[in-house]
Amino acid sequence: MFFHSFLQDIRIGLRVLFKEKTFSILAVTVLALGICGVTTQFAIVNGTVLRGFTFPNPEQLVSVGLIDPQKTRTRTTAAPDSSRRRRITRTFARRSSPTR
Repeated sequence: MFFHSFLQDIRIGLRVLFKEKTFSILAVTVLALGICGVTTQFAIVNGTVLRGFTFPNPEQLVSVGLIDPQKTRTRTTAAPDSSRRRRITRTFARRSSPTR
C-alpha cells in the first residue's frame, strides 16, 4: 500500500515537472546551487577542522600583526617589516611572510 502510493506520487511529480518547463529549470538550478554550496562548506570544514593542517605542530601557528591605538584595529605586517623582524627576532623556529 505505501509503496503503491509512493510510486503514484513519483509519477504525478514527474508529470508536473515535464509539464512546467520553467519550474523544472528553476528547481534543478536551485538544487544544483544548494548541493554546490553544501559541498564547498564540507570541503572547507573537512580540510581545516576535521583533518587539520598537514604540517607538523599546527597548534604552534601564530599570526603577528601591528595594533594601531588610534584606529583600534589590527593590520598585518608589510614585507619590509617582516624581513626586519626576521633579522632581529630569535623567538620563532620558522617564519613565513607574504612577499610583493
